Amino acid sequence: MDLTEPLELAVPGVQGRVLTVLARSGLPLTGKRIADMAGTSVEGTRQVLLRLATGGLVTAQRVGSAIQYELNERHLLAAPVRQLVHEADQAVWTVKRRISASIEEVLDPGDAARVTGALFGSVARGSARPDSDVDALLVTPDELTELQVESLVAEVIRVVEAATGNDCNVLQLSRTRFDALVRDDDPMVASLTADAASFHGPDVHRRLRGEPWDALETPLTGTPLSGLPHPAQEPVSPAGRL
Repeated sequence: MDLTEPLELAVPGVQGRVLTVLARSGLPLTGKRIADMAGTSVEGTRQVLLRLATGGLVTAQRVGSAIQYELNERHLLAAPVRQLVHEADQAVWTVKRRISASIEEVLDPGDAARVTGALFGSVARGSARPDSDVDALLVTPDELTELQVESLVAEVIRVVEAATGNDCNVLQLSRTRFDALVRDDDPMVASLTADAASFHGPDVHRRLRGEPWDALETPLTGTPLSGLPHPAQEPVSPAGRL
């Protein structure tokens, strides 16, 4: 699935793009304006609008020399179209929510809250293509067993691939391993810093600024990629003693 334009999977081509514009706007628009917003040709847009108006899903009203089009809210398919567009707009957020649910399902609440979940790569940047992988980062507490980590990674991959049809790559790092990569100025960390978007657990960017993993306060001021204390000097919060 193209997570940049997920509606393409269900309603491909010009029709899906036109319906997306109409469902989002909620306002009467000219065919040219719709074409501009949808990124489609004027002629292709006109043909789609004619077909939708013939079926009653779109109303067409002449205003001066122009014709304005609007989604017909009384049509049986108007509400489903709006819902479909809404769900498509929320696709990446839904992926994040399902990964969070997987973390909370596999681990007990105390451990689950301490796992960092983030997306990175093309999906996080908003440049994904239909064949793009979904790249997920999981930074796990050192106390987790190998079996717990393997179960978590397998469940995240299963859930994401079932939800999107895309391959899912999980980069799993223990907190100790992540910190070592930062201290070594590993290129992978610079890549994660550029586009990783944390959505579960401790924020990876806060850690890069030197804040303790389990800190709950406002992020401390630090220098990215160089603000981490040495492991022997790292403060341990009450949550970190679990």
